[in-house]
Amino acid sequence: MQQNFSVFEGINRVLEWFARFAVLNLLWVIFNLPISILVISLALTNQVAVIVTTWFIIALLAPFFFFPATTAMYAVVRKWILGERDLSVIRSYWGYYRENYKRSLASGALLVPIWIICVLDIYYFFQLNLIVSIILIFMLIFLFIYTTNLFAINVHFSISFKSALRNALSFTLIKPFNSLVIAIINLIILYLSLTSYTFLLPFFTGSTIAFLSYYIFNQKFSKVQEMQEK
Repeated sequence: MQQNFSVFEGINRVLEWFARFAVLNLLWVIFNLPISILVISLALTNQVAVIVTTWFIIALLAPFFFFPATTAMYAVVRKWILGERDLSVIRSYWGYYRENYKRSLASGALLVPIWIICVLDIYYFFQLNLIVSIILIFMLIFLFIYTTNLFAINVHFSISFKSALRNALSFTLIKPFNSLVIAIINLIILYLSLTSYTFLLPFFTGSTIAFLSYYIFNQKFSKVQEMQEK
């Protein structure tokens, strides 16, 4: 009887975590609504001009929607990882969204042009020089890791914006192999969600990537603290 109760308790906990991730991801999609609609429209067209124009509009909207929404998501998963698992996801998300909006907007205004330049460079050199293209792809992965670390730092520390940018670079360079592995895993999750398992997008993709990224960041931060205390 007690064993059956433990099994049901375990199942209940798993379902609770599924619900938490799903609610958080849905909030992220809703707060990204203009971008979410544009992403859906991309799946409905094969016209190059329309696709390019849509991605350009998404890039323009990203600092205002994607970055604040994603920062709030990171703030919630931070609470989960640090042990605060019974908080109200909706109330917490909205509070963090308002609290970090201006800082998130500044992060997006800085990083989006860099992302655009990297993507355009890869597109341009892909047909001209394979080696340069490979180098640029690694630079894009580095930028992905840097961006996820900046999200984590913005919700973990109360420091100036310039300090956050510097610390994001430092954390990106600490244990680069671990960073590369988690970046590849996250990119695989994103790729599969966009191509094969699109049902994951509204429910689990964003929250799972945020959780994994912040978990690795927190592990690095703990290691740095241990080294400083020795």
